[in-house]
Amino acid sequence: MRLNNKIALITGAGSGIGKATAIRFATEGASVAVVDLSKTDAQKTVSKIENLGGKAIAISGDVSIGVDAESMVSSTVDVFNRLDILINSAGVTARNALSPGSNPEEIWDRVLEVNLKGTYLISSYAVKNMQKGNGGSIVNLSSIMGLVGYPAGLGGGFNPYPPSKGE
Repeated sequence: MRLNNKIALITGAGSGIGKATAIRFATEGASVAVVDLSKTDAQKTVSKIENLGGKAIAISGDVSIGVDAESMVSSTVDVFNRLDILINSAGVTARNALSPGSNPEEIWDRVLEVNLKGTYLISSYAVKNMQKGNGGSIVNLSSIMGLVGYPAGLGGGFNPYPPSKGE
């Protein structure tokens, strides 16, 4: 178990890559704070981890809101006494940021709020806690779309996703 006795906070862990990462970390021995905008989705991931014999807690909130991001980190530390690993997996695209027909400027802002500001906020609070201990690791998920053109069929043109996911 490569992550035995490690404490990980994983954003966007209610679905997709974040969920798969949370489950994998738990099977490798980590205790996991499963963070998602949806409390229900976070709890489903926690249930899956617990069914596999792992330890996890569900935390809901919006990574793009400072008090939520701070609470995510403090809740993790309150339960597990420290934070070793942060995985920034929360992310949205122009297709799922807001309801269909939303104003393009609002969509742009929401994608950048989650993908950039959210990563910054949660990381800044995590670092403060990691510095109190023996350090830690932060992994930010990017996308190939941050490096190549975005096809028109996927919302090319003035799409906020590619610049929000570049390295």
